[in-house]
Amino acid sequence: MTVDEHADWARARVARMLDLGGRDRVVAVMVTSLDGVVALDGQSRALSSDQDRALIGAWREVADALLVGASTLAAETYGGSLFPAAARAARVRAGAPELPPIVTIDRSGRLDVDRALRAREPLALIAYTSASDSDSDGAAGADRRVQWISRADVSLAGVIGDLRARFGYRLIVAEPGPRLLKALREEHQLTDLSLTVAPILADGGLRLEPAPGAQPLGAVDVETVGGVTFVHMVVSAGSDPEV
Repeated sequence: MTVDEHADWARARVARMLDLGGRDRVVAVMVTSLDGVVALDGQSRALSSDQDRALIGAWREVADALLVGASTLAAETYGGSLFPAAARAARVRAGAPELPPIVTIDRSGRLDVDRALRAREPLALIAYTSASDSDSDGAAGADRRVQWISRADVSLAGVIGDLRARFGYRLIVAEPGPRLLKALREEHQLTDLSLTVAPILADGGLRLEPAPGAQPLGAVDVETVGGVTFVHMVVSAGSDPEV
């Protein structure tokens, strides 16, 4: 089967997960090998499958914004090609823009904008920074292809709070590398983890970074499709996503 042939299954799965609670969610969508590798040569594609790509596409389809780390922006290409006509139409029917924006945090002020926007049809990019050469109106002295938002607080809690207050973004879908996932865990901003477990022993590559303290996860749905296992978990002991 192809990615498109798994699309209806993926949309139904995402809809079930959203029915668990309200839309004020930060959902990390990840793929890992059986031995905990999340990227090979800096990319997750080698671990992915048609089913996994369909699920990622379904989460992107419903996202108010995509939260991506700077290193992932450098490794992966984010553009309109990720959103076929059916996904764009579904977003418009739901009252959303045809394409969601990408959100990243650039604490150093040295974001490689050319690389981040290298797609043929790049997604709108919102970059939070504490660098002094940018401001919330578009960055004095910074690249104006990016909507720069300068804040003293560029913690994930501050950024996510600002996204909700400024833009009304409620469902934030994170496609995190190890560092962003670690930060989401440390700042207790993660509400859900949508994890694909590929039937692969990778023996090398990029692995998750440890974060201090345990964070309880409750598995609410486990499903195997074509030999690939999909696990959806909600974060923190005994708590469901807020309604």
